[in-house]
Amino acid sequence: MTSNANHCVDTATTARTVSMLCVLANSTRLGILNYLMSGERYVAQIDASLSIGPPNLSQQLAELRGTGTLAARRGGKAVFYRLDNERVHKLISLLLSVIGRDEFVTVIDSTQQGKRRVGAAYFALVAPLDETTSPQ
Repeated sequence: MTSNANHCVDTATTARTVSMLCVLANSTRLGILNYLMSGERYVAQIDASLSIGPPNLSQQLAELRGTGTLAARRGGKAVFYRLDNERVHKLISLLLSVIGRDEFVTVIDSTQQGKRRVGAAYFALVAPLDETTSPQ
């Protein structure tokens, strides 16, 4: 028989884990996080690469900032975002190593008038924009 006496449930750790998994369970947020793994980007770059649309992108960026996952800084008229959580970086890297890049595909959501959407399976394939592109 196995004893549970040595196994204590840390509810704070469990709550943090569930919270982080909820953040990652959204395909748009996961796409943003993966895109920012390669470095800091400004909002227009994120939107151009992921085709999310400004209202949804703004909402998801605010959610990620609120969880302490992203940091923002203003540079002229542009707002730049970067991953601000090493654990999230490691977790996304782990997901990629476990699932594999070949398993990720572009997801088309026909309910959105055929716009390309970021699905959970697409996040690993997003390529950064040309580094010579500068904010307006």
